[in-house]
Amino acid sequence: MILEKEQMIRFINDQFSYEVTQLIYGGQFYCSVLKHKDRFQNNTQFTIFKNIAIEHILLHSRNLLEFFYYRGEEAKYARAYEYVKGWSAGDKSAIIKELERRVNEEISHLSWKRLGVKPEEKSWDLIDLINSFVNTTKDFLNRVDSELCKEGVSLLKSELERVCIQKVKTKDGDGFTFTIDILSGL
Repeated sequence: MILEKEQMIRFINDQFSYEVTQLIYGGQFYCSVLKHKDRFQNNTQFTIFKNIAIEHILLHSRNLLEFFYYRGEEAKYARAYEYVKGWSAGDKSAIIKELERRVNEEISHLSWKRLGVKPEEKSWDLIDLINSFVNTTKDFLNRVDSELCKEGVSLLKSELERVCIQKVKTKDGDGFTFTIDILSGL
């Protein structure tokens, strides 16, 4: 598909920046839910909010997976290689392969396979997943023609520089802290 420059500018500054920002703030929301577990009325309410946050992260991760890693699909889908000649996100890491394998069957579609997923197999390494996409996004944006990067990309770059994700031990097991200057009060 031949894209006009204005379409490319609009997409990367609006839609692409939105996807990455939602991934980042989804991580922040998840961290906030875990941090304030004791404020929920009961464990069911906590689990619902935790799952909302996880699904939010996975939805935007899935969209970024397709943008960065998929090639040659229908012209209606935007892809990173349309912005960077010779683009390659490199080999898919283990966490990206896991996302690709699991997200359609366990999250996006009502599949019979959901019945066979044991509770201990339902966890996701959200830290590695978010970090992977943050790093790939930084690499991508460093290679995109600067003429295409307007306010949306500038704001996204500044958000990406402020993201800090760390694994921590919690009383409930492994967790993580997620800091963005703008949301440090959450």
